Amino acid sequence: MQGCERPIDDIDHPERHANGGESTRANGQGVCEGHNLTKEAPGWRTRVSDPRPGRHEVETVTPTGDVHRSQAPPALPPPA
Repeated sequence: MQGCERPIDDIDHPERHANGGESTRANGQGVCEGHNLTKEAPGWRTRVSDPRPGRHEVETVTPTGDVHRSQAPPALPPPA
């Protein structure tokens, strides 16, 4: 999530898999383990706010209503 300098530990679904979110690049987010666990706590919401390739932005809303947006780095090319 925005401002986190820890390494990516978890490949996550902003639109939760348990709620029907698909396992796709457009619904992917790399986060550290701590942030992944935090955003699963009650009151936290995440969604892909801009799925365009090269843009891919995720919006996270905290229980207090603060909104944080983070943009993914460019995707790696598919394996040859």
